[in-house]
Amino acid sequence: MAATETFADRLPPALAVKGRMPVVINSFGRSGSTVLFRAVSESHLRPWARTPARVQTMRANAWDLSKDPLEPRMVYKSHDLPRDEMAGRAKVVYVFGDPIAATRSAIMKGQSEPPRWFEAHCAHLHQPLVEPEALYETDALKIGAHLRAWLDATAQDVAFVRYERLWERIDDVSSFLGFRVTLPEYRARSASAEAPPDIMVQAYAEATALVDALPDFVVSRPGSSVSA
Repeated sequence: MAATETFADRLPPALAVKGRMPVVINSFGRSGSTVLFRAVSESHLRPWARTPARVQTMRANAWDLSKDPLEPRMVYKSHDLPRDEMAGRAKVVYVFGDPIAATRSAIMKGQSEPPRWFEAHCAHLHQPLVEPEALYETDALKIGAHLRAWLDATAQDVAFVRYERLWERIDDVSSFLGFRVTLPEYRARSASAEAPPDIMVQAYAEATALVDALPDFVVSRPGSSVSA
């Protein structure tokens, strides 16, 4: 049975949403972007407008930032690389975290889900399809290069936040976006529980060094980049 439409569902987005500029939540995958995407897409709605139907209509995926239109007042999830010519201006929040934990999460997900999930994951990162197990030995999805590309990007307002400190820095994220973001209760990543094999430590040494060198939260404005 379809959900009953409420008065809040019928109101125009201009009345239901805080702010006008679209928001893009980006990451190199499996590093907390979904948690923040869901939180932002609910928090940017005024409390009386946070119905399930309204939340769904005000968020979407944008896997190609050069082509997917970025509509005002929408929240998007993406794993795309930065584009000099995005299909509309937006505020971008890039969630980064432990590269090995993120990769182990991708491997576990790729092994437990139907093949189409990992195929899509590789495609969203614009990398050739490999077997999930190949990620133990090489950064085949180039997550380190993905983060570096966004750190060097100069065309958009981009806030970078470390997933492991997201709950501590949510006030900074809220200030950047212009509205209060409420997160769910913190849950530790299961993929971080065991020590990784040595070959994986070596494969992600460069990406790990890059992540370790970054502050927990930093903002890049048009015309500048972030040093690490």
